[in-house]
Amino acid sequence: MKTIVILHTGGTIAMQKDAGNGGITTGEKNPLQQSQIPAAGTHHIISEELMHLPSPHMTPADMVSLYHSMNDRIRRFHADGVVITHGTDTMEETAFLLDLFHESSLPVVLTGAMRSGSDLSPDGPLNLAAAVHTAASDQAYGAGVLVVMNEEIHAASDVMKMHTSNAAAFQSPGSGPLGRAVNNQIQFNHRPVPKRTFQVGPMDKKVLLLKTYTGMEQEILSHLFSLPLDGVVLEGMGIGNIPPAVAALVHSLLERGVPVVLTSRCPGGIVQDVYSYEGGGRRLKEAGVLFTEGLSGPKARLLLTAALESCGSTEELRQCFEAR
Repeated sequence: MKTIVILHTGGTIAMQKDAGNGGITTGEKNPLQQSQIPAAGTHHIISEELMHLPSPHMTPADMVSLYHSMNDRIRRFHADGVVITHGTDTMEETAFLLDLFHESSLPVVLTGAMRSGSDLSPDGPLNLAAAVHTAASDQAYGAGVLVVMNEEIHAASDVMKMHTSNAAAFQSPGSGPLGRAVNNQIQFNHRPVPKRTFQVGPMDKKVLLLKTYTGMEQEILSHLFSLPLDGVVLEGMGIGNIPPAVAALVHSLLERGVPVVLTSRCPGGIVQDVYSYEGGGRRLKEAGVLFTEGLSGPKARLLLTAALESCGSTEELRQCFEAR
């Protein structure tokens, strides 16, 4: 029997309907009590409520605190695996940041729910059971931080919430799920590519995330880029291109020593240095813009923040970033 630590942070999986206004909200108690935890008879379960936050309230500082709490419980209880219940809106960000820091091969699995315990056919209990069985599986060792939702196992670096309300909201564009968790059967079809980890820092660098769009106003951008920024992440168009109004300001950022990272606003594919017109990816790369490998904008922002806190010179930052 394996020891699995479950850390609750809040989210829909821990919410119920407010009898007064009918909305779904946090309550005084988490409805997922020890006696209600699926798979409790199969494994030794240690359950603790760390936070009770809607996931839009989660901050990088909260994620760092969660990482330290997780490691403390792993040591204290000699855990074989960890499950973290979390709101689905920002689950992929927390999973990714934990993956940036997690050096151990011990399984860490995040899960949540698209429907609360008050809704018809809540999905939380099944997701939690699947997450526990995944965290207890020998196949999960060395796979990094995982997200288990709707019987699918996803890598933290790839998973995205792709639907606002569907129970099958989580997908991994391009790579697909790593495997499946059905009943108590865990099956991995492929493994995530090993990635470098980063030193744990406060994650308090000022990094701007900006989604590009047609007709971007240079006056507004000039004001934003004049702020004391430590870094900028741009969600470019298509394969990695940006409007001319942005390109001119990117050069000024780079001249100031502010690193700029390019990703795509497309959920699938990677950015590449193909086009050489003004604002095209080739010109941006030649100017010193860093390219991501298929990361979403929010994840690229977390990666840049972690790299800024771990790496020194511009060249070291580039090597740090490209190694991920």
